[in-house]
Amino acid sequence: DIDILKENGILSQNESAVRTNLPDFDKAWAQYFEIFRKHRRKFDSIVGRGIYAAQLRRWFKVYNKEERMKQFFVMKSEDLRPDKYGRVDITDMTRFIGVSDKNFTEVKKIHGTPDIGPMQTKTKARLRRLYKPFNDELYELLGPGWENPWRW
Repeated sequence: DIDILKENGILSQNESAVRTNLPDFDKAWAQYFEIFRKHRRKFDSIVGRGIYAAQLRRWFKVYNKEERMKQFFVMKSEDLRPDKYGRVDITDMTRFIGVSDKNFTEVKKIHGTPDIGPMQTKTKARLRRLYKPFNDELYELLGPGWENPWRW
């Protein structure tokens, strides 16, 4: 996935992100996404799928900031993990879509990834470095609470 991101100009050869605000970035992202759509069974795109700012920006171009607040609810998937008592607070989400959270009592696992143990320190460092410009843009798009989109 990283090689395909490099080939399409989303990442430079040394894995630092290109400037995400360039018009060419959106074109590069569209090319990458098209490759993913055509070959989704051949590669997982796990790194590319984590570039949330690029995905949101495509939608956010359609709406001004005020409209976005009414049309989009973005949350971290980690926030859907049960706490130590097995509870998940979905109040903000249900309020946004206009339904009662009283109907949601069953907690289902949402992450299908098997637990393979803790991530290696060098892998964390590499991913933090790779995603930093994208996560900075994510913070610009979404504001407070998105300074660090991961809990690791």
